[in-house]
Amino acid sequence: MAQALGIPVVGIGSLDLIAYPLRHARREVVAIVDARRKEVFWARYRPVPGGLGRVTDDAVDSPRDVVAELAVDRVEMLLAGDGAERYCDEFAVLDHVELAGPSHAAPSALALLELAHGRLEREEFVAPHELAPRYLRESDAAINWETARPVAAARGTGRWG
Repeated sequence: MAQALGIPVVGIGSLDLIAYPLRHARREVVAIVDARRKEVFWARYRPVPGGLGRVTDDAVDSPRDVVAELAVDRVEMLLAGDGAERYCDEFAVLDHVELAGPSHAAPSALALLELAHGRLEREEFVAPHELAPRYLRESDAAINWETARPVAAARGTGRWG
């Protein structure tokens, strides 16, 4: 729609949308989204004047690896997102973290509006053709395609080349 109208767009990541409503928590926020395949997408944020600042880039890891990473830093943390809910038993071993609860399991439309409005005011936008999804790992389809190509080529079907 933005391309047809010739107007700029603002891109905001899902992890940012999960973390933002907790900006007044006065402790670090860890946004964790279930990535399937027994993995999570996650990022850490710390309170800063007017919102949250990133502590880490977006990452994809197993819940066990996230627990190990969070165990190193004894800072009080609040975990939010459907990944935190799904793997709550694994995160329960950390005594310095607390779950934000099911009401903070999904991105918020209000957070999207507030973040987008602020970025528009600061002119942090791009042309529609410049906006692209940011993937942290290959999709199942891409992995299956790469796995199937050598098998099909070995069979001599010629459909994969």
